[in-house]
Amino acid sequence: MNAARSELKGRLEEANSQVARPVFTGSKEPLTDAKAGDRVYITSFGQSGVVMSPPDSSGDVFVQTGMMKMKVPLRDLVKDVERKEKDDNAGRVVTKVKSGKAQKISTEIDCRGQLVDEGIGNIDKYLDDAYLAGLKKVTIIHGKGTGALRSAVQQYLRTNPHVKSFRYGMYGEGETGVTIVELK
Repeated sequence: MNAARSELKGRLEEANSQVARPVFTGSKEPLTDAKAGDRVYITSFGQSGVVMSPPDSSGDVFVQTGMMKMKVPLRDLVKDVERKEKDDNAGRVVTKVKSGKAQKISTEIDCRGQLVDEGIGNIDKYLDDAYLAGLKKVTIIHGKGTGALRSAVQQYLRTNPHVKSFRYGMYGEGETGVTIVELK
């Protein structure tokens, strides 16, 4: 068992090391000049980015990778031609997210026992997901309790842009313990 565990651990570490460091197959020669907007690959960091400003007097360039902006020596940059092709296909992800949400989302959310802030936060996210999934009618179960969550839910639904109309449940639906929401 220990030998098998050690072998699996070694295979896992090998696989993780291959996944963690992206393989760059573009141009290997360092840039001699860069201008704002150029797509580059930072060899010392292993990330792609966009040049924010031309090189300064010491040969350093500001590059943005995701949310980070960093100063990188020009010799650590190579032209990234593959990144543009990846960016052109980025729109396809949205379709996958929508279909994934439609398959997994329930027609009701249960917020009983939650505090007002927690419940409203969960309901907000749920309504966004339900709207993206194309649901037309959902049920929010808030319980009867003291009425604090119920009144906060009603107040929130008046301001939500996805909500067409809402009402309390009828007899057999949960009455004042649930709110039935019709989405646009």
